[in-house]
Amino acid sequence: MAALAHRLPLVLLPQGADQFPTAAACRAAGVAEVVTPDRFDAETVRQAVSKVLGGEHLLAALAMGDEIAAMPSAKEVARDLTGAVPAVR
Repeated sequence: MAALAHRLPLVLLPQGADQFPTAAACRAAGVAEVVTPDRFDAETVRQAVSKVLGGEHLLAALAMGDEIAAMPSAKEVARDLTGAVPAVR
């Protein structure tokens, strides 16, 4: 999220847990290239980095960064949630 908030495309190397579906979602959104463990080598990573540094990935990351910037802060969300929930007595 931090890289996308700074409008940077990603090269993701998922290893386990929720990283594979998260990487797939980023790839589907057009903001990332994914290198799976079975394809991990220097040439594959070099190609992925080259691919994300221009064109569609960069444009998608810029758009995603704009979406993230437009989101309310955690403080605003907490304030809204606490105002929406009646106090328990």
